Amino acid sequence: MSIGFEILHYQTIDDTIACVASISEHIKAPVIVIVDNASPNQSGKKLAELYKNQNNITVISSEENLGFAKGSNLGYKYLKEHFCCDFICCINNDTQLIEDGFETKLTEIYNAEHFGVLAPMVRLKDGSVQSFNPIFHDLDYYHRELKLYKNNESFSGYLRANGTLLRLMFRFPRIMGAVRKFRQRIKKPYCSNMKNVVLHGCFLVFSKDYTDIFDDAFDPRTFMYREEELLYLRTRAYDLTTLYSTDICIRHMENSSTNAVYSDKEAKYQFMRENQITSLGILIGELQK
Repeated sequence: MSIGFEILHYQTIDDTIACVASISEHIKAPVIVIVDNASPNQSGKKLAELYKNQNNITVISSEENLGFAKGSNLGYKYLKEHFCCDFICCINNDTQLIEDGFETKLTEIYNAEHFGVLAPMVRLKDGSVQSFNPIFHDLDYYHRELKLYKNNESFSGYLRANGTLLRLMFRFPRIMGAVRKFRQRIKKPYCSNMKNVVLHGCFLVFSKDYTDIFDDAFDPRTFMYREEELLYLRTRAYDLTTLYSTDICIRHMENSSTNAVYSDKEAKYQFMRENQITSLGILIGELQK
């Protein structure tokens, strides 16, 4: 069995090196493609030099920042065209494998479920399970989301419009983090397998059921955000199964690349707002077809 890993890199070289090391530690013969998304700090060149003598690692440097979808597609296509991978994993550079037996578990899960796309359980730095929204909502919901971003030009306005919970999360992150972990111990969300749901996008495994059909991993029209919902629509259109599996667990350092660029909350919000508006427009257009 052959597993290919596409790692999308931007700026944070230590994260990418740790990601590669975790794969090499837990996978016998991995094929790894690192896509440097035109990092302005020249970290892509440093990675190419670092891994130039490792035949199983390829560094591809994009001349421009392609964003999440197109950047990931670049590595996905390279793996599909140059290797006969049974599975292609498109992963963030701030994720890490933390368990042995990844290949065996993946094969067993595929034989049982014949998934098109799988997402594992994700643990954060504090040990809690990363939350995500597995529900694909109706058209009215996404119209409301679009209106929320269009009507709130500042981060403070966005916080006010979102209600008390989000404001508390930003004002008291440590306290709210402790509350989240306590609630997880009681309710145990994200601790059960879920089929045909919207998956989180930090670590996605594409089987040949998917790669035999699609020449790219994601809808290439987005720069960032809403890739998961568009992927869900794509899989359902071809009757492919999406699977959230708790049988595999990985670690996510969470948003390190974005945080490295946008330390200021307002600047980060403006980036998010612009791309959410664009991506929501694409998603709504798909739902209206």
